[in-house]
Amino acid sequence: MVIKITWHNLKQPLVNSISDLKFGGTFMKMDLRTKAKLLLFLLAALVCVTAVFAILAVPEAIDWYKVMTGKKSMRGFNGFNLILYLGVISAIVRALKYIYPKYKIYQSGISGENRASHELDKLRDSYEVLSNVKLDFDGERAEFDFIVIGTNGVFIVENKNYNGTIEGHADADKWIQKKVGQGGTPYSNTIYNPIFQLKREIYILANYLKANGINVYVTGFVYFSNYYANLKITGDSEYIASVQQKDLCDKIRNYRGRNTLDRNLINKIVKLL
Repeated sequence: MVIKITWHNLKQPLVNSISDLKFGGTFMKMDLRTKAKLLLFLLAALVCVTAVFAILAVPEAIDWYKVMTGKKSMRGFNGFNLILYLGVISAIVRALKYIYPKYKIYQSGISGENRASHELDKLRDSYEVLSNVKLDFDGERAEFDFIVIGTNGVFIVENKNYNGTIEGHADADKWIQKKVGQGGTPYSNTIYNPIFQLKREIYILANYLKANGINVYVTGFVYFSNYYANLKITGDSEYIASVQQKDLCDKIRNYRGRNTLDRNLINKIVKLL
């Protein structure tokens, strides 16, 4: 059995996969768990393909060795296959180096969402807790990690699993995340202020409900769910809660809403979402 492999057949699936990961498309519309599963499948597939090409390369490498040491004649020897196999393996390794860190990020996000969900379980006896809600309204698209609905209001919980030291002002566009690398070297990243993301989600959800005849006040919190996050945020921190402070549920319970929602209204909101 002869396996015919061309660079075009190999290149296009890889290009499509990397392009989708890098530039958006359907992949970016998926939730974290679906993204992680897809990337895990892609990683496994690439590892399997690498193993196949490594197996194919072994006899070619042996022939190369025999030719180079004079144990085999150059007549009828074609070294191009080995170069092709090694080139493909190299390309796949590069793809793995790009995809695996993405997979780790999504897995980290899932871990953070699980901690947030566990914390919000404390409210489920008196509140409705919705997770991974997607909403398209008036040309805007939003994905809500959690929406909590109770008699004292509607709350969005935007989960962040950042670790390290997070510094910034509540009104600043960007914050600084300071971390220590595996080698012990400190470094820093610039991250966008998640409070602005939360306020955008509040705006979209409030207007969506209003368009459907429900005029209620919507607020929310950015919940830092990583135990290794050290928050140093100055300014008004009313939109911030953290796993260390254990204040998320208390902030929701103690919030004095502008509206009192009865059970019928709560059920109507849940149905809309």
